[in-house]
Amino acid sequence: MAMKTANEYRRRVSKLRPRLFIGGKKVEKLPDHRLREGLLSCQDIERRLEMARLSSQKLGTCNYRCPGNEMLPALAATTWEIDQDKGAEYQKRFTEYLRYVQGEDLVVSGSVTDTKGDRSKRPLDQDPDPFVHVVEKRSDGIIVSGAKQHATGAYAADMNLILPGLSCR
Repeated sequence: MAMKTANEYRRRVSKLRPRLFIGGKKVEKLPDHRLREGLLSCQDIERRLEMARLSSQKLGTCNYRCPGNEMLPALAATTWEIDQDKGAEYQKRFTEYLRYVQGEDLVVSGSVTDTKGDRSKRPLDQDPDPFVHVVEKRSDGIIVSGAKQHATGAYAADMNLILPGLSCR
């Protein structure tokens, strides 16, 4: 696996078309957007990284892309268990996917949190449409609909893994 350079990552991100708004304004080209340009110095950014590492180590908090990183080993274990139980080939497909992600040095984020809906109702009493659910099964995969709240770094990730949540159907 070859690590990608900063320029290779920027070129890859320039092809992404997230629906992203910052400060109420739509971001048209992600690499061209500057968050409060000139506000942070290199020292500020380095200290922010140190803070993120410290909070992760001491408090166990998430910093941007950890849901995606944490989902990969869970998927490895889960696909293996399903294959043992059902005689399927999910583990093989997952391993191919993981090799692809590693080989291309892709950034994987994860979406874990369901939308909140009407907080006066129990989850099973909610309108199920906002929750992620399968709407069509096809020979080449599935089509899903619904929404998730995403990790902070999802807008600049190559891929987002979606963790199924509460079943409302």
